[in-house]
Amino acid sequence: MPIVSGRFGAIAGYSSINSWQINDVEDLPKKVLSNTRGGTLRAEGVEDWSGTVNGVGGAPPAMPGAVEAFTGYRGPDSGVHNTVGQSYTGNVIIDQMTLVINWATSPMISWALNFSGDGALAFAGGTTTDVTNPTVLPDKLAAVPQYDDGGVGFTDWDNVEQVTLTISSDNKVYVDASTAGWKRRVAGNIDWTLAVVEHDVSRAKLTKHEQRSFKIFVDAVEFWLLEWGKILDFSNILTNVDTGDILGQTVNIGMDAHDGASIGQIVLPDLTVYWPTP
Repeated sequence: MPIVSGRFGAIAGYSSINSWQINDVEDLPKKVLSNTRGGTLRAEGVEDWSGTVNGVGGAPPAMPGAVEAFTGYRGPDSGVHNTVGQSYTGNVIIDQMTLVINWATSPMISWALNFSGDGALAFAGGTTTDVTNPTVLPDKLAAVPQYDDGGVGFTDWDNVEQVTLTISSDNKVYVDASTAGWKRRVAGNIDWTLAVVEHDVSRAKLTKHEQRSFKIFVDAVEFWLLEWGKILDFSNILTNVDTGDILGQTVNIGMDAHDGASIGQIVLPDLTVYWPTP
């Protein structure tokens, strides 16, 4: 096989990705037996695979808990765009998504997906190309995040440097006589965390274990709605006398599914209600 670069790589159905990676593994059991003369013997074991995808945009193309067909195209064997090259295929379940908005460096709003295989992985020749228009959202154009002001309305969260939203599904693994030696998975419980790096070091606006809802904007209008979350802790409270760096802190928040009167929700920027599911 010729040496091939990844510059024309793609994933079927995904837009504006910049990298993807998978790991194809097998848990081979090992034993030392009376007739192996002190040597280790290995047998076939349960197979599994997992991977990551990185891209740009205000939301990923799939959310945690979703099962979907995966076709990852590594690039054309000939080096000519949209011609046959190595492809990996199989079903996956999304384990986690991460969204990062950084006003300090202002690259592009980016997301990452972690996924695991749901059954066998195959590889063969094929071709996939991304014919969509690029989705580019500069971080600096995202409106100021907001938190609810005790149920009265939403208040701007001023002086935020970076927001990292992580949503995960505690997917469950099973292997039995019908899985053909591969790990299978089903969707699990949903959780989210939010890490907000801020320059405003006041402790008056938010307190530990306080429940709030949050809006994380990806542009001037569209936002993620996170309802509800509890303040977990305050970290990185650093004072550097030597360098005189700007004071800051990180506010860490975790999902709190119910406020005692109603169930919360996770709403995507396109107004899709991701959780709770119908």
